[in-house]
Amino acid sequence: GKDDASADEIMKLTASSLISSIGGTSGAIYGTAFMRMAKALKAGPADSLVKIGEVLQAGLDGAKMRGENTQVGDKTMIDALEPAVLAFKEKATAGASIQEACAAATDAAKAGSDSTIDLIAKKGRASYLGERSIGHRDAGSYGIYVFAKAVAAYVAEVLRKAEPYEKDYQRTGKCSQ
Repeated sequence: GKDDASADEIMKLTASSLISSIGGTSGAIYGTAFMRMAKALKAGPADSLVKIGEVLQAGLDGAKMRGENTQVGDKTMIDALEPAVLAFKEKATAGASIQEACAAATDAAKAGSDSTIDLIAKKGRASYLGERSIGHRDAGSYGIYVFAKAVAAYVAEVLRKAEPYEKDYQRTGKCSQ
């Protein structure tokens, strides 16, 4: 059943759900990102922060490809997603904790989203506005920031709840549940 689904299966289910529930190109872009992450997870477990960074990179690559090679500066979700993934990977490579990597990704996503306010949209529906898009935040970039913030909060909560078990394990060598 779904309760014992593998990480790659969960990513595939997420992709399908996003594709069917989010309209326009955004659903396809999110779906492609999650499908690419599923493929990366199927190739091997994400058993370290560096591996998680590789999975996130696969998602970013998929999103950029589906968005017709969208780049930072095009005023799209990529303006938040790419800096977030790069910040996570940088922290992971430096040996940071998962909380530090998630916080860095969230900060980078926020800064990337903020940067879209002063840009002219080059891709997506907002590109039809031309210079009139200046002064408005890209909605997709803000969605990436909100997602990153939610993941960081979830990770912090899971670690907070696990702390007593970790202390017990350090003291006794066993984990009581």
